[in-house]
Amino acid sequence: MTRKRNYGAFYKNYDAFLKELNKKLGLRETNRIAPESEDTIEWETDDKKKITVTKREYWNLERNRWLDKHCHRKKVRAYYDAWAKVSTLTKRRLDDINSQIQAIYSLPGVMDGKYPRYDKLSDDDFIKLKNLIFRKKLLKSKRDIFGQLKTGVDLQIAEELEKLSEDLSKIQESLGKKQEFKRDDQAWADARASIIEEAGGIEEYQKYLNDEENNFNYKLLDKWDSRNSKQVFKTDDEGNALVFQAIEAEFGEPKPDYGEEYNKITAEINEILRPHYIINGNMDDEFLSAAAKGYVKELLKKQRQIKYEATKNNKSLSEKSKRYSKIFDKYIEFIDTERFAAIKRNLYAEFGD
Repeated sequence: MTRKRNYGAFYKNYDAFLKELNKKLGLRETNRIAPESEDTIEWETDDKKKITVTKREYWNLERNRWLDKHCHRKKVRAYYDAWAKVSTLTKRRLDDINSQIQAIYSLPGVMDGKYPRYDKLSDDDFIKLKNLIFRKKLLKSKRDIFGQLKTGVDLQIAEELEKLSEDLSKIQESLGKKQEFKRDDQAWADARASIIEEAGGIEEYQKYLNDEENNFNYKLLDKWDSRNSKQVFKTDDEGNALVFQAIEAEFGEPKPDYGEEYNKITAEINEILRPHYIINGNMDDEFLSAAAKGYVKELLKKQRQIKYEATKNNKSLSEKSKRYSKIFDKYIEFIDTERFAAIKRNLYAEFGD
């Protein structure tokens, strides 16, 4: 009974608070959601500072402050305040995609604890999931599907989500928390072993690896690997790739710098391609438009010209560039699976040498 009376008192007080808040903003008393108005108003922070916010933000911030004082919430108030700055349109666009992604993850057998088992999805559902994840990444990107800078509402949404991501990361850091997703290596190995068995068994697999005559269904394993694996560099405790540390140590000086414009182009190319790292952080060109490929080709051509101009009359930089490339090639050799070789052929062959 005490629990029910407390809940009743809480909702009565919450209702009275919302009525007063709505009245202050000129909204109807029965309103229960933040207004979509982007009109500005002054809001007083907890330390009595006056800042200018939209009416939407004001409504959310005041509600968060009241709830923080009167009930227990799953997350710290700063988390909800960060979301308070996100417009209703952005939330709707993001929620629409997230709900569809969650529907796929909720299919029987897909989630193994907190990790998804992509091999449990049908081909149609897997393609649908990739498309949704791509759309979500594209929503957050300042580049559109053609590789060009967004404008208008689309740019506003991308900037809001970028700011949200930055704010949430700062909150995590302030709480001394760092998101680390560690897979169960043994569970992964056991699952892969069962696929090898299904594909023909370990003996046939060894024959396949040794390029001997075999009855191993490599396509089945390749499909599993493409959905559940990715190649990564070994790192130290700080997340730095050991191979690049070795390269830097042998090179003994900062790597070649071809100028600010060259570096800007590198950043631009990375920004265009980032949404296409979809499942397990692997590059997938399935949704890369012809226009985006063409634009990246132009950027790479421009970058090569900048490098040529920077080194043709600078013997020191030219020799430094060649020495760095030689050391890099000494440490790193990329051997692609059939799937990733096909992706690179499709993606980079069009870019030219």
